[in-house]
Amino acid sequence: MLPNQRWQIAPAQPERAAELAHITQLSPLITQVLLNRGLQTSEQMQAFLDPDSDALPSPLEAFSDLATSLELLQQAIVLRHKIAICGDY
Repeated sequence: MLPNQRWQIAPAQPERAAELAHITQLSPLITQVLLNRGLQTSEQMQAFLDPDSDALPSPLEAFSDLATSLELLQQAIVLRHKIAICGDY
């Protein structure tokens, strides 16, 4: 049985999307998608689309199990174990 889940469609904001498209020089479609993601200003949109790598968190801080994962991966490589990579995107 499938779970009873439904898509939550964000309402279109054509005027705001057009305004931001003009400011950012992006298409209104892209600015609408960014609005749907919760980005409300041209500055937020530019930062999202062109992030400064210095502002990114340390991977070791952002992913608490990263060091352990890397050790397991290195061990699997040395022992020539099969490795499966799974993702959600």
